[in-house]
Amino acid sequence: MERQSFSGRDVTNERGTMLQRAASMAGIACLVVLVLLSFLFLRVAGNRLFFPYNVEWMEGTVFADSLRIWEGLPLYVDPESGWAALVYNPLYQYLVALLIPFAGPGIGTARALSLVSTLLTAMCIYATVRRSTRSPAAGVTGAALFLASFPVVGYWYDLARIDSFWIFTMLLGCALVGGGAPSPPRVALPAMLFAVSFFTKQHAAAAAGCVFLYLLATDRRRAVAFAGLTGILIGGGILFLQWHTGGWYWHYAFGQTTGHVSRGMTYPILTGYGIHMGMSYIFRYYPVCLVAVVFLAARGRLRLAGGSSAALWVLLFVVFLAMDGLNYAKSRSWHNSFYPTIAFTSVIVGILAGVLDAERRARPLRSLLFSTCLLAQGFMLAYDPADHVPREEDLAAGNGFIAFLSGLPGEVWVPHHPDYAHMAGKGFHYTSEGTERYYKMTGRLIRRMIEDVENRRYDRIIIDADLDNGFTAMYSIPELRDALRAHYVEKRIFDYGGLTFPRRPDHRQDWLLTPSRPVFVPVEGSQFRPHAVLVPRGRPAEAAGGGRGGP
Repeated sequence: MERQSFSGRDVTNERGTMLQRAASMAGIACLVVLVLLSFLFLRVAGNRLFFPYNVEWMEGTVFADSLRIWEGLPLYVDPESGWAALVYNPLYQYLVALLIPFAGPGIGTARALSLVSTLLTAMCIYATVRRSTRSPAAGVTGAALFLASFPVVGYWYDLARIDSFWIFTMLLGCALVGGGAPSPPRVALPAMLFAVSFFTKQHAAAAAGCVFLYLLATDRRRAVAFAGLTGILIGGGILFLQWHTGGWYWHYAFGQTTGHVSRGMTYPILTGYGIHMGMSYIFRYYPVCLVAVVFLAARGRLRLAGGSSAALWVLLFVVFLAMDGLNYAKSRSWHNSFYPTIAFTSVIVGILAGVLDAERRARPLRSLLFSTCLLAQGFMLAYDPADHVPREEDLAAGNGFIAFLSGLPGEVWVPHHPDYAHMAGKGFHYTSEGTERYYKMTGRLIRRMIEDVENRRYDRIIIDADLDNGFTAMYSIPELRDALRAHYVEKRIFDYGGLTFPRRPDHRQDWLLTPSRPVFVPVEGSQFRPHAVLVPRGRPAEAAGGGRGGP
């Protein structure tokens, strides 16, 4: 029904113009908020890049793999030889080891690789969205949303962990497939990138599978070529690593992960509890991924510039949303499980922003609603940067601990912080994370580790929790706990002076809602620091500097 205006004004057109202006202003506001949050991420990452101690609890264990490679020691070996590697593929660790001669053996070298990978991922998202929409603003929206989503993945982008390099190589491989005319480089380059990504983290195989299905629906000949070349590269790499490690590569990279099934560790998945917990987290704190699905369904098929299609990105988003939820449930891991979901959501949101903005004149209300939802998500991504940057007091406490550790005579085992042990010149021994995961996943005990304790091989053992709490407050190896109690005794409890720093409640970090952080405790993830020194029973207390005291 048309509305008759006796004032001579076209009310319908006037309202349409107002909606267009509102949609335009909301879009600009979104861009400003997301770009500001991106600079906030850069501020945090820059301020903690070269902090020499752990920003997150497991950083040191991953970095120890690179230090071991740098020193010419094998990574994948018989666990009974004195070392148990993590379950990860080795490429990131080898790249860090190659950088150490140029950048130095500090953990900042590994963080730098992660930070560069994160920025390259943002650039890849920008280029993908801009190519698909012909809109630089939409490209910035997608890239800025990715960087702004830093808190949703547990403040993970810049850590000395494998994830950022994995996401970059995987996303770049997908981007090369997702647009443009078929050509040999567009088959060979993605195949090589997926091989690189796979040997960083095994989950890249799922993305390669999505790409194969997409190509199968669009260009079967190219799909066969892609699958064949990717299979040859990955299969050849596995065979090489098996030969190079005497067969131990497969044991660590794949044998341990199957332990979840063989030991009945799928219970949280089968009950749905873990999946519910993970999905509840991502939908509660990152609802823009649901908004993207709703607007995609309402918009229908997207016709993008250059003949490219959003179908690949939608497929990747759906598959990895399910996979990330399963991974979160299976391992009860940290929020970095949803890293791929965040990356693929950023691409889709950027594409939608460009498409809806181009249609703003015809459908201003839809554009306004989308921009309003994205703006609300931007405000949800705010955080206090001070809570995520170590302070000068943390550095001083760390330096004091390393000085104390360096001065200890004899053989010292620091299972929770192998990088600190290396920094203090105490060599490589079993790591808590490597041995606990090995025991947890395979159900097999590393006998040498127990025998070293029973034979009192170590003159000092430095642990992160009271001996009564076991090897660590996270997991427990009963046989090791009993051996430690039988053959070692606590002779020193580190006193850090009770110094704490206030922190704002961050409900995204649902395991860390404490109102303060003790000094020298990582600003992200599990809250541990060196706690006590154990000495063999019968050793005088003075040998460990008995009683309480600062490092």
